[in-house]
Amino acid sequence: MRFIHIADLHLGMEPDKDCSWSKMRGRELWDAFSNIIEICRKEKTDLLLIAGDLFHKQPLVRELKEAAGLLSAVPDTKTVIIAGNHDYISGTSGYRNFKWPENVTFLMSDHPESVYFEDINTEVFGFSYHTRDISEPLLDDIRPTDRARINILIGHGGEPSKVPADWKKIERAGFDYVAMGHLHKPIDISETIRYSGSLEPVDLNETGRHGYIAGEICTGAATADPSHSSPEAGKAGSMGKTVSTTRVEFAKREYIKADIGIGVEDTYGSLRSKVKALIDEKSDRNLYILRLFGEYDPQITFDLEGLSDMGYIVRIIDETRPKLDLQKLHAANDGNVIGMFIDRMRSSPENDRISEKALFYGIMALTGDCPQNYY
Repeated sequence: MRFIHIADLHLGMEPDKDCSWSKMRGRELWDAFSNIIEICRKEKTDLLLIAGDLFHKQPLVRELKEAAGLLSAVPDTKTVIIAGNHDYISGTSGYRNFKWPENVTFLMSDHPESVYFEDINTEVFGFSYHTRDISEPLLDDIRPTDRARINILIGHGGEPSKVPADWKKIERAGFDYVAMGHLHKPIDISETIRYSGSLEPVDLNETGRHGYIAGEICTGAATADPSHSSPEAGKAGSMGKTVSTTRVEFAKREYIKADIGIGVEDTYGSLRSKVKALIDEKSDRNLYILRLFGEYDPQITFDLEGLSDMGYIVRIIDETRPKLDLQKLHAANDGNVIGMFIDRMRSSPENDRISEKALFYGIMALTGDCPQNYY
């Protein structure tokens, strides 16, 4: 039995809000879902597991119809969906009365239930969120009912207010595979308990490669298709079953955090050259969070907003400081307003980068220009 495990698609979201490409990225989330379904069709996938947060919020009917239309295009692939904490089933949720295609099973209950697919001898257990938070460890006590079947648990959470989990207890339960959602970074709890991570990264903290998990569970003496096997995860399951899984890098973009050092020899032009070299190396498709550090020539102006035309730069963290010899500057202005200002700022309990910037700009205001020969 071949399966694909995905989670946290957050359809309807527009990542990187307020950035010029935000709407484009919202469309890319739908493209990613469509592409996964095409992979299911091409690879004749038996089972697609969607472990919560298919949508970013309560889905609109038109969004449900769009998703259902895509899933109906692969009638030979059975799909099992649960609602997560973002798209939980509220009292007025569109999920409640929506009719999915015949190949789609939505586990609607807020308590564990299961669906059995006789043709692939597979039973899938799970439940949906009906509130944003669930503090009960509902996953811990679910058990397979027939060990001769392929048994899969699909869940969403693993945090104190989002279905806390005792992983050792869940591992002892005897499931052949546990498909988890909620944590957006790909994480392996064990060989067969895995977070797929978000299909596409949707937040600047979701660095690294993203994608889905492809797996195969074989019974008896059959061996797993090597195209789905990987040394990273594979084990003999219960009742002679063999489980093999692999992570497939899939996301179109990646969030990359990078540090760029600046020195007194740098100009705005040289800063742009450093940013360009980074983007050329890592790809102009990726999304960047840049941290600038170091001391710069106070006579040079860096137009940080102007860097935004160089690529998908989500955020710039400016930790640079002007290189000033305050001792020398103070000695030359001892007793006047500039000297007194330096004394006052130095005695401030706030000794951080913002205070340093305030000191620098205050000196500029008092002198009418950048102080010469004091760096």
